[in-house]
Amino acid sequence: MGQVHLHRSRLRLRRVGRSPCGQPTFGQVFTCTLDPSKAIFVPRGVGNSFQALEDGTAYTYLVNAHWSAELKKTYTFVNLADPVLGIRWPIPLDQCELSEADLHHPMEDNPYLDATELSFAERCKAIVGDGLVYNFPEDGSAFLYGAVGLHTYYRSLNADFDEGEPAASRTLRLHLDEIGTNADVTAAAHDAGVGYVLLLDVGEADVEPHFLTYDATEWVGVNAVGDDTPGLEVVLSEGDMGIPLAASVARSRS
Repeated sequence: MGQVHLHRSRLRLRRVGRSPCGQPTFGQVFTCTLDPSKAIFVPRGVGNSFQALEDGTAYTYLVNAHWSAELKKTYTFVNLADPVLGIRWPIPLDQCELSEADLHHPMEDNPYLDATELSFAERCKAIVGDGLVYNFPEDGSAFLYGAVGLHTYYRSLNADFDEGEPAASRTLRLHLDEIGTNADVTAAAHDAGVGYVLLLDVGEADVEPHFLTYDATEWVGVNAVGDDTPGLEVVLSEGDMGIPLAASVARSRS
């Protein structure tokens, strides 16, 4: 456990639940912005990291035990770019200065994607290249950017649909099944740069037991998509996994 203080400037603090898997807070991410007027208590079993938002930032912390190189070997670390955690850093990590240790911390084991789904995603990547893929993050595809480099639209389960959501995101979530019949939906996909749609679990039957974050009312347009949805052409399918090409979006760019 420890207490974090900021002496000057601003930074973004991330806390990750590291208590044993199965606990309610395991793997959950909490984010706040610190300035010199604030301090934060980090309880035992919770990892923390930070990103300086301004030059000259001074970051200090108090801990419950003396640090030593020998004890460091017993510490638990996570990778800052781990797709399982889906941390949204204000400054992209590829634009940051990272320590050698931070670059090589291990990724979490991913319980949400099996070998079949990862193999399928790699074949998707071969088809779409660097194209942007609209996805349903609750089916595990939120982790595919980190796992296989697939450029997915949603890369985190920690989505907030109450404030700051782009209009295109809301339109596609609620009306994706109308992409071939509703000009507003087609325009939303075009504005977002979406060229493909990926569904690892077609329909919602297999989703609800998996994630506490799932709310069917937030994904009615996605759940209604099927192989015969107007404006979508299936280009790869396996079992209940399909990746339709949003053909109408591609045509609107020509």
